[in-house]
Amino acid sequence: MKNLGPNYKNTAKAGDIIKAYHFEPMAGRCDSYLIGRVVSNNLDKGGYFTVRVITNIVNGTEATEEHQYSNIPHQTMHITEYNRIAKLNWGT
Repeated sequence: MKNLGPNYKNTAKAGDIIKAYHFEPMAGRCDSYLIGRVVSNNLDKGGYFTVRVITNIVNGTEATEEHQYSNIPHQTMHITEYNRIAKLNWGT
């Protein structure tokens, strides 16, 4: 694989809440991300988190057409490095 960004496979485990950006945050553009509770960390199935979606923000606005679950890849192709997936400390 070429030009892969950081691997976030150790960022969270089942039960943790994460924030995952859809696109790299940039000045002049509203953020797009989702917040979800990790259902599973699929290390042997292509490397992704399966999350139950809590909220999905697209271009700074909460999306109304929602999927209940989403798969977040541990690693994607990015030129620049940013904190694409972060564990949140909600309720701890």
